[in-house]
Amino acid sequence: MLNNQSGLNSPIKVSLVIPVSVKEIEKFIFLIENLKKNIDYTHEIIAVINDCTYLKKNFDIDQLKLITNGKLINIFKNKKLCPGEARNIGLNLSTGNYIAFLDVNTIPATNWLENSLKLLIDNPDGFLGRTIYKYSNDFEKLFIAATYGFKPLYTIPGALIKKDLFAKIGWFLPFVRSGEDSDWIKRCLLFNKNIKNQKCPTINYFGLRNKTFSYLCKKWYKYYCSSSAEVQIFQRQKYLYFFFIALCLIFISFNWNYMFSQWEEDSIFYLPHITKIMINTIMAIYIGVRIIWLPLLKGFNFKNLNIINWANFIFINITIDSIKLAAFMVSSFKNLLKGNS
Repeated sequence: MLNNQSGLNSPIKVSLVIPVSVKEIEKFIFLIENLKKNIDYTHEIIAVINDCTYLKKNFDIDQLKLITNGKLINIFKNKKLCPGEARNIGLNLSTGNYIAFLDVNTIPATNWLENSLKLLIDNPDGFLGRTIYKYSNDFEKLFIAATYGFKPLYTIPGALIKKDLFAKIGWFLPFVRSGEDSDWIKRCLLFNKNIKNQKCPTINYFGLRNKTFSYLCKKWYKYYCSSSAEVQIFQRQKYLYFFFIALCLIFISFNWNYMFSQWEEDSIFYLPHITKIMINTIMAIYIGVRIIWLPLLKGFNFKNLNIINWANFIFINITIDSIKLAAFMVSSFKNLLKGNS
């Protein structure tokens, strides 16, 4: 059936790999129950369930295997695994010639794999997933606007990739808490720029549901500490450069009239209110670029945004950026200590 759907000469066997933390078993069960027609287009479904020194009593393995027509393979690991390491285990055990990926927070449409297989005619190496972040209340909407945006993002979840491609590019970084997906995508683009295909079907991400702002801030901090230390070196440097440049401009503005005019108001170098002008200019650029322009680029519609939501949106943006900066500085300091040790 898969061969007919894809139109390729060689038979296609799709191994679907899903990393699962034992704390998210309920989400995993919900995902399996909602795969529906996608199950027919899989050769096997490999769930790498980690951090499972115990399993919750309501985890009915037999029921899930019945739902998946016996295709579900559960791999239990007592060790807590990073996402990349869990995916690598699934890759290593897979017997299909194509690998699809999902995680427990992503729910695909019922025709996700069917439509994905059809696209392999034009790009046999496969393609990345395209994920849309979903919200259920105003806070989640504002948080998405300040971070991911509302346009589909290219992601590993939702991807369908020829297994042979991993031999050329390499597998996922195994011991990185986050950022291993963006690292693999960057490497992949060096071999195949067509891996980004706007025609590939989107999947929905529901991982923000019932999460408090405090929880998301802590998660965001851990994410940037990990990714900036291990795989986002240049991004960390970029943020630090901007930060120090802003500090230098403010320092110069505070001391301009002293250094260049000795506070002589008749001097051509004397600039009244230079400090206020510089600080207001930096703030205006930040608000214009970070809080208005970037969200617009990411598909956020400011229409009907009331004063309270505006205030919340500005607060979320400033908080997130402060967390990024703190994480980048902490990771840079730790790397500096490692370099000196």
